[in-house]
Amino acid sequence: KFVLIGINVIFLIFGIVLIAVGASSLNSQSSIISGESIPAGVLVMGIFTTLVALLGGIAAYKESRTCLAIYFAVLLLITIILLGVAIAVYAKKDDAGYIITYGWQRVSNLDKVEAQNLFNCCGLSSYNDTDAGVPCPVSTQLDPSLQHGCLQLIVDDFNGALLAAGGCGIAFSVIM
Repeated sequence: KFVLIGINVIFLIFGIVLIAVGASSLNSQSSIISGESIPAGVLVMGIFTTLVALLGGIAAYKESRTCLAIYFAVLLLITIILLGVAIAVYAKKDDAGYIITYGWQRVSNLDKVEAQNLFNCCGLSSYNDTDAGVPCPVSTQLDPSLQHGCLQLIVDDFNGALLAAGGCGIAFSVIM
């Protein structure tokens, strides 16, 4: 009984970690351009895991066989889904340049300006690759060392957020 309650406390902590990583990845600077929904999936799984951990803790405390059976079935489902999300995250890693380029083409000029200001860069592929109505940040105009495109900076941020989300998903799947 107490071992299962302790395990559910650990799952509760992992659920909170998944919520934090998903929220962080969702609010990543590259999400302005990429529009990816995988971090949202990690966030939802974190919320769901937290709720299931609470259900499992209550079921263990009350020693209800029916609730424990439901708990273990849902836990198996979470493990499978989380492993799938983690695999999807690592599969998307190689497509980051394409995803960012596609996102850059479809976002508004206001979002492009915001991304350029956040990453302190100008244009997508190179400094001279700017769209009409998308001014470069003043800092890039004054400092020649900052005169580079945004693509690699955004891809690096995007991959960092995805790898954090995927790493949490795989770690949690293995531990479960």
